[in-house]
Order: sequence, then structure tokens, then C-alpha cells
Amino acid sequence: MSRYSDYDKLLKGFTMIKNNMIMEALARVNFTARQSRVLWIIIRHTEGFGKPTSKLSYRQIAWECGMTLRHIQESVQELVDMNIIQTSKTKFKPFKTEFKINMDYKSWTVEFHYHNNELKKEIEASPLYMIKREVS
Repeated sequence: MSRYSDYDKLLKGFTMIKNNMIMEALARVNFTARQSRVLWIIIRHTEGFGKPTSKLSYRQIAWECGMTLRHIQESVQELVDMNIIQTSKTKFKPFKTEFKINMDYKSWTVEFHYHNNELKKEIEASPLYMIKREVS
């Protein structure tokens, strides 16, 4: 087996997220372990598969996370309340929910954590942050 085919396999095995500011924003939120596990599954099934939304059942998420259905329902509702994910019921598949990651991290209702005020000022002064503020 050649190196090229190994590299090919690697490229097919990662999750690419379009907006790198989202990753920075996610890194600054203190999620519970359950919220984090559910969120990563939703990210994998949406952004990871190159789709803006994904139709998933709560049972499928529970199976992939190794969590109970009740904990999935609670975690999804908490993420919706934080405005990090958006959900809608599907018309033709009654047991599936359509999930979408809210890429507008400014609209999230969470507290972003910084280890000091200088870092917060530096991030808010960055060109990407300024462009985002002008567009909003």
C-alpha cells in the first residue's frame, strides 16, 4: 500500500468546519460533558458530512453517544436554549429531527471564557472579529 492511499484515507476521515471562528468560540464555552458529546455528533453529521442540516433521530444520537434517550433530550434542549443548535421536526420522517449548527456565534446565549482581559481585547480587535461585527 502506498503513502498516497494512506493520505487519501486520512482526508476522508476528518471533520472540516467552514468558519474557524466557530471552533474558537466553541473552545471558550464551558459545556457539560453531555452537551459536548451531543454537539460533536451533530457537528459530525452536519459540517462533517458537508451538509448545512442533518436529519437524526434522538435514538441514533443516543446510540452514537452512548447516553440515555432522556439525557439526549435534555442536552439537545439545553443546546437549543443556548442558541448553539437549531432544530425542526421533519414532515415525512416523524421520528427524526432536523439539526443545524448556528454559525452566528454572536447570537449564542452563553458566556465566553477568557483567561484574562488582554486576550479578550486582542480577540475583539482581530480583523476576523471586526469583519463579523460589521456584517452583523
